Amino acid sequence: MKKEKVKTFRSRLREDLKDPEFKAHYQEERQALKLAMKIAKLREKKGLSQQQMAKLMGTSQQAVSRIESGEYEGFTLKTLEKIAEATGTKVKIEFVAALFLIQPFLSRMIQSPGGSFCMDVFFR
Repeated sequence: MKKEKVKTFRSRLREDLKDPEFKAHYQEERQALKLAMKIAKLREKKGLSQQQMAKLMGTSQQAVSRIESGEYEGFTLKTLEKIAEATGTKVKIEFVAALFLIQPFLSRMIQSPGGSFCMDVFFR
């Protein structure tokens, strides 16, 4: 009997990313998680609890938790501005060529179909 090769996460991801639909969803989720992590790190850097940040934003702690979860889909410029104001920063939105680093250990850049652009949000 032939022994089946065990796939690693990296090799499975590399294979799955060949599917354009999977790749689009993966990149979308990755961007959402990246923004959520950026907001959580900013809040922590400023020494704020979720409760304190919520009060400064005029919202609930649960709302801040959802924003930081990576599952939040209700981002508006107004929401980002409230986060910036609560943390003493400003929002800077920059459009850059859509090159996505799929995973640091894949060590290659992938361009989205059609050379479209992605949006990245910075807090300064």
